[in-house]
Amino acid sequence: MTIDFDTPTNTAFVALGALPPGQHWSRFDVPAKQAAEGKASVLVTSIWNFHWSHRGSTRVATRPAVSRDTASGTLWCRMDRPGLDAVPTGTAHWNRIRLARELAVPIRGVLKDYSTSRCSLSDTFVVVDVRDDVGGEALWLQLQPVRPLVTEVNAVDIREVTGAPAVSERSNAATPERLKSGHGR
Repeated sequence: MTIDFDTPTNTAFVALGALPPGQHWSRFDVPAKQAAEGKASVLVTSIWNFHWSHRGSTRVATRPAVSRDTASGTLWCRMDRPGLDAVPTGTAHWNRIRLARELAVPIRGVLKDYSTSRCSLSDTFVVVDVRDDVGGEALWLQLQPVRPLVTEVNAVDIREVTGAPAVSERSNAATPERLKSGHGR
């Protein structure tokens, strides 16, 4: 099975129920002000296939961005806290994820290729948990793939990095069943 990164980001986000993100990495289904007022019903976020570094203007893969918990087998994606020199896109992304968690807005993810910046609508996720790491320097998103994941993954001990074992799902999660029934969108 191969991954078809054939969908532009704006198209993928709209297909999953969000507004077009433009150059952003996540977007609610309503403008930011309305989301802060509790009017959002979904946040869609990019789940990159690889972290990367830059060599000139070229992105070079450094390690897989998705990790599998060594104890439970659950999938996780680490999102680093933006630093003082962070680009506004990174800070906005961090704030959206935290707001969605605070307001219990369901989060969906779509696998995005580091080299082409295109998405695979065949590889989407429901984010069933969002946790701070023990040092407060990152958020960990627990991913429930809608179909079996075929991208390369790292190993992680989620209990070690977050201080708590993996759980199966949150009560407010946009599970595939809830999304099919029209809830969580």
